[in-house]
Amino acid sequence: MKNKIIQLVMAVVLFSAPQLLPAQKLNIQIIEDNPEKAFTNYVAIDLLGADFDVNFRAPSVYAGVNGRWDLTSNLTLEGLLRPSYSLYGEKSLGIATEANVFYPFASKKKVDDIKVITGFTQESDMFTRTSTTNYFMTEGNVLRKYGARGGVYYKQAGMQSDEAIPVETFITHSGVFVGLQQTKQAMLHTRVNNKNDRHGAGFTRIYADFLLLLGSKIDNQQVNDSYEDPKSFGYRLGIQYYLNPYDGDYKLWGASMLNAEIGTLPYTGFYVTVGYAIVVLNRKN
Repeated sequence: MKNKIIQLVMAVVLFSAPQLLPAQKLNIQIIEDNPEKAFTNYVAIDLLGADFDVNFRAPSVYAGVNGRWDLTSNLTLEGLLRPSYSLYGEKSLGIATEANVFYPFASKKKVDDIKVITGFTQESDMFTRTSTTNYFMTEGNVLRKYGARGGVYYKQAGMQSDEAIPVETFITHSGVFVGLQQTKQAMLHTRVNNKNDRHGAGFTRIYADFLLLLGSKIDNQQVNDSYEDPKSFGYRLGIQYYLNPYDGDYKLWGASMLNAEIGTLPYTGFYVTVGYAIVVLNRKN
C-alpha cells in the first residue's frame, strides 16, 4: 500500500510539471528582441504580505504600495509604503516605509536562454485535476545592470516580549541603509506557428544592504532595558520579480510582482518578508 501511494504521488508531480515543447515541432519567429523595452518603471499594489521574525515576537501582515521610477537616465527612485497589522503583542496598525535611489555603474547585455510560455492544458477525472504549463526555450538578449543604492528606513509594529509574563508594546526601527543591487531584464516577442504571439519577458532586481538603525527602540522602557546589547545595525538580502513587464493580452498571472526578503534587525533578530503585488502603472526605461 505504501509503495502504491509513493507511485501515485510521483505520477502527480511528474504530470503537473511544466512541459518543455520540442523546438523542432514549433515554427518560431522572432518579432522583436529588445530588453530595453521591458517595463522597469512601475507602481504596484501590495495585495497581501507577511513579515515575521524567527522568534515570532513581532509578526504582522501587510498591504500597501511599492514602486520604482527613473529620475534621470542614471538615477532611479525606489520605495514602498506598507501599513501592517500586528498578529501578536499590541494588536494594532503599524507602518513600514522606505525610499532610496539606485545608481547603476555598469551594465552588460548577453545572449541567454529565455523561457516563452505558449499555453496551458488541464485534465481531470473524478478524483483529480492536473494542469500543465507548455513552454519552449529560445535564445534572446538579457540586460543586466549593477550599481549602488542608499536611502532611509522606518518600520514600526506591535510586539510581545519573551519574558515569563509577556509584555505587549511597540518596536520601532529607523535609520539609513546602503547597499548593492543587480537588475536583470528581457523582452522577447515571438510568433508561434505563424499565428500566436507569445512573450518571454521579465524584470528582476536583487539587492543586499547594510542598515544603520540608530533610532531603533522598544516603547516599553523595562523591556527595552532588558536587552543588554541590541546593536544598532542589520543586514538584508532581497529579490523582486516583475512578471510580464510588457503590453500584451497573454499573461500568466497578469502584470504582477513577487517579493521576498531575509535579514536581521536590532532586538528581533532574523526575519522573513514575502508578498504578492499587482502592477497598476508602468513604463519603459
